[in-house]
Amino acid sequence: MQKAKVILIGMARPGFDTDLALQIYDQAISVLQSLSSKLMHPKKMATDPDEVEQIIQEFAAEKVDVLVVLFSTFVDGRFVEQITRVSNLPILLWSVPEPSTHGRLRLNSLTGLNSAAYILTRLERRYEYVYGPANELTSRLIERWLKVFAVAQQLKSAKIGVIGDYPPGFFASAADALDLERRIGPQLIKLDLEMLFNKAVSVPESSCLALIEDYKEAVSGIDDLDAEQFHKSVRFTIALQDQAKALKLDALAVRCAPEFINAYGGAACAALGELNDLGIPTSCEADILGAVSMLMQHEFTGKVVFLGDLVHANEERNTFTFWHCGSGARSLASPKTGPVAGVQPNRNLAYAFNHRLKAGPVTIARLGQTKEGYRMLIAQGEALDDIENYWGTSVEVRLSQPVMELLDVIIKSGFEFHYSIVWEDITKELEALCSWLDIPITVL
Repeated sequence: MQKAKVILIGMARPGFDTDLALQIYDQAISVLQSLSSKLMHPKKMATDPDEVEQIIQEFAAEKVDVLVVLFSTFVDGRFVEQITRVSNLPILLWSVPEPSTHGRLRLNSLTGLNSAAYILTRLERRYEYVYGPANELTSRLIERWLKVFAVAQQLKSAKIGVIGDYPPGFFASAADALDLERRIGPQLIKLDLEMLFNKAVSVPESSCLALIEDYKEAVSGIDDLDAEQFHKSVRFTIALQDQAKALKLDALAVRCAPEFINAYGGAACAALGELNDLGIPTSCEADILGAVSMLMQHEFTGKVVFLGDLVHANEERNTFTFWHCGSGARSLASPKTGPVAGVQPNRNLAYAFNHRLKAGPVTIARLGQTKEGYRMLIAQGEALDDIENYWGTSVEVRLSQPVMELLDVIIKSGFEFHYSIVWEDITKELEALCSWLDIPITVL
């Protein structure tokens, strides 16, 4: 899970209650220290516009995600204007309420926020804001935005390996590389699938032993698999992992059919699940925006993500079922069965996983595209684990709204058919990220 590196600039002007302003500044430091991976701040608040540049230059060598600007009191617009001259960092404005509703106006912090928002808007600079004291509620709001800025920065430097082209007819897996880099950030690294096959074939048996033993100890049914197909899957897993490490890839989109079946003689499914378990979000069928959806969820949570087709809507149970051939990571397996080995259910080749996925709160997401640009589908639900499901890996999710109404929204909106699922409620974080990236949202 990403935590932001933060520069804090506290601002105040003489004439207001500077003793109280200093207390607010110290409280803000305490809050941000607990929420950031690294907090940089001067010992004292800025009380003159020229001090702003000095503060930013002091930390110029640091790789920073966000600049938090605290209005301990009112300050005029020169302070924020100076920030825009010397920094391109995302800006989070923080204003605090007045300590009383009568007598002396001790801070006038909100007017400082209002003035800054006007200036930043006129200068066409993006910003977000929070308004509240240094309490638990405000801390949660700040934490959400710090996560958003950290993930947005991570996306800008992310590299996604695209192994092969999308299969014929799988138009939803395609993406414009330059548009994706310009609008969201990730760079696409194209790799040849046949090259990966050749690397996999050359992986020595000695390099496979540890993973083979791990599988045999942790996954039931390994001994029932075709040994040659199983070993091919292990070799491809290692080759793919080595390639991701060598190129410093943050996610992968892998073409898995029909070449794995026809040319390689094994199934890709378990290899993709294993990469997900290693913290490298990996989509099948070369689904690029599916991989980006997974990467977003993984960066927010640090957790393993599953990409599946929406294959069934159950009106009686008010559930959607999401399935794929066997790429659901073993760490996501239901504790009732543990991870189970199987074959790709449509082609009958090993090695794929064959278990349903665990219960718990989940967030469903899909970054998609229309002729107008990108869009995001977001839904929150509860994964169930009480009935047998399809061969391969699948999860049934209960939703709060009537599923047939939700299905109507999905189908009539023409969303792509792969959905990314993570076992945590991050709907607010995804909504905030999309707001920051100007991506329209459909929330189910």
